[in-house]
Amino acid sequence: MVKMIDITGRRFGRLVAIKMDNSRRPSKSTRAYWLFQCDCGKETIASGADVRAGKIKSCGCLHDEMASKRLYKHGMSSTKLCYVYESMKQRCLNSHCKDYKNYGGRGITICSDWKNNSRSFFNWAITNGYSDGLSIDRINVNGNYEPTNCRWTTAKVQANNRRPRKCYISKNIRSDNKSGIRGVSFDKSKNKWVASMRFNHQQVLRRTFDTKQEAVQERQRFEKKYLAYV
Repeated sequence: MVKMIDITGRRFGRLVAIKMDNSRRPSKSTRAYWLFQCDCGKETIASGADVRAGKIKSCGCLHDEMASKRLYKHGMSSTKLCYVYESMKQRCLNSHCKDYKNYGGRGITICSDWKNNSRSFFNWAITNGYSDGLSIDRINVNGNYEPTNCRWTTAKVQANNRRPRKCYISKNIRSDNKSGIRGVSFDKSKNKWVASMRFNHQQVLRRTFDTKQEAVQERQRFEKKYLAYV
């Protein structure tokens, strides 16, 4: 049996061992896992052997700082991330930008922490999955550029998250639609009017009503909720 090495109170890099904690130890592992306090204030659980060997030196904050320093080492002026940042500011703050009408013109802005501090934006990007092949995407397309509403995604995901350019009510109606209203149909089997709607490839509305007027009103209500006009 391997003798346990007591490292309570010892420092390893930015980590100080607090107590043994095997709650997250892999089922097949026989190593002792420890709870560590990091200098940044966070606690983390890691293999005592890996920490003693220098494989783990922090809760993860050291890796983030090193990545940030690599970006700044040769300056940010020629990086893709700098282009993303400047483009974001132009769309939201420059009324002469060709895309301003769809961003700043609609009231979309940038949180003060990012707008006034580029380093804050760069650090957020690095710690939230940024890579040169991804684009910044707002989760709520009508929301602002801020940490809780932004993510890094592929072009395909971003395209699916774009707001519709027009409201299509009463347009592009199927030939078998008897109501004359897009998204409103009559179900003969139930003798009911049906209001339905899909948004971003998901069914967001499907309800039945006794009258056509009720179904139309519900369809219109959902169009106002989900579809934005340019």
